Amino acid sequence: MTSTASTTGATRTTGATRTTGATRTTGATGTAPPSLTIDDVKETVAELLSVAPDEIADDTDLARLGLDSMQLMRLSGRWRRSGLKVDFATLAVEPTVRAWARHLGGQAQAGA
Repeated sequence: MTSTASTTGATRTTGATRTTGATRTTGATGTAPPSLTIDDVKETVAELLSVAPDEIADDTDLARLGLDSMQLMRLSGRWRRSGLKVDFATLAVEPTVRAWARHLGGQAQAGA
């Protein structure tokens, strides 16, 4: 399988098309941990739920859109493998794009 990076920061694996949505930013000290933006999270969740990203508001309860605990476990594992520090319980307590981006997007600043 071959991985390529797109201009949106998403990583896609050919054959099994998988989007992590994680982007890496570099600072003066080298490579910072990956982080996610609201748009990254929204695109990844939309793909998982088979809906258009614009159908998901930043504060929409993702469980009400159909995201179940197994999907959340797979998603958090995917993000963890991409280098993000993911806390499943934090994601489960507030299942919104905005909350997840806040949790996952602040990692570049914390690691810099």
